[in-house]
Amino acid sequence: MSSRFPTTLAGALLCAGALVLQVAPAAAQEESDRSYKVDAEAGASLFFGATSQTTVILKSSGDYHGWERLLLGGRIAYDYGEAQDDQEVTFVNKRSWIGEVQLDYLPGGNWSPFVLASAEGSLERKIERRYAGAAGVRWTPLDEDGKKFDLAGGAKMERTTPKVEVGEVVETENVGRLYTRGEVAWPLGENVAFSLITTYEPDFSDFNNYTVGVDTGIQFNLNSSIALKLSLLDRYDSSAKSRGALSNNDGRLFFSIIAGVS
Repeated sequence: MSSRFPTTLAGALLCAGALVLQVAPAAAQEESDRSYKVDAEAGASLFFGATSQTTVILKSSGDYHGWERLLLGGRIAYDYGEAQDDQEVTFVNKRSWIGEVQLDYLPGGNWSPFVLASAEGSLERKIERRYAGAAGVRWTPLDEDGKKFDLAGGAKMERTTPKVEVGEVVETENVGRLYTRGEVAWPLGENVAFSLITTYEPDFSDFNNYTVGVDTGIQFNLNSSIALKLSLLDRYDSSAKSRGALSNNDGRLFFSIIAGVS
């Protein structure tokens, strides 16, 4: 079976650049008293040996502060991976996507209420569709000079439809979760910065049912709009194996390029 892997990292980088070029002119037309930030990221993860694995990831995020008391933000991400078995047959082992929209009230202060909505799917975690909505409060005691410390907590409602084989019964799961999120950003030098975003979301009725997300990395700024990043992305879903996944945990190390405008 020939590989359907989309033209390696070079193609992914072109996608990132094209996305920024499309978004930047539209954003630049906004009025001068309105702030915005848009970035696009493309990365790859390559493993070689007895078997080979290759994964690309495409991400974009943005926020818009065009109102006195509101901040609108959003992000989208897509990743795709292929691997070879012992017979050198290539198969898709990773394909997931997520989209999220968030609205903050009184941004820039120490305390900021927020609401968010998200949708996602994942081949490796056997999720056909997962829709979620959350509301809570964010505490930001530090956000200046490239340094940030941010904690958020609230309640989240989640609806998951698992991936099933043809003919199997689809059992949709509805869960209420405690939503917690932490973010740290810290400069390590003039053009180097560390970042960490982590989430922990246990089921209100069963803390043995939980999800954990970790996104950590070192970013090297080449100039005001281009950066290189080495990042570790890890997702843990305690129910993934019960849906038929090979593992509850899914982690990858990526090397990426980021292009942004603000």
